[in-house]
Amino acid sequence: MTIYTYCILYKDRVIYVGKTMSLKRRINRHHHNFKSCRFPLYKYMRNESVNVKKDFVFSILETNQTNLEAHFSERYWIKLYKPICNKQIPK
Repeated sequence: MTIYTYCILYKDRVIYVGKTMSLKRRINRHHHNFKSCRFPLYKYMRNESVNVKKDFVFSILETNQTNLEAHFSERYWIKLYKPICNKQIPK
């Protein structure tokens, strides 16, 4: 099983860090959730009038991780970048 730790960049700033087993499916979900979801990432996107398909850059930070490695990796990158749309650091 491959797990990706990824980030979303907007205007050269990391605004979100997450992890997923299917990067393509996760990107599609971000695009789908953009219009109606209430999570901080989507609120930020709407407030900034972001064109999700043009303005956002998805970047893989790490890959080929176990679930435990991905958990700690996500935690590490959130602490490092302090993205404005991550409201919690995984424990």
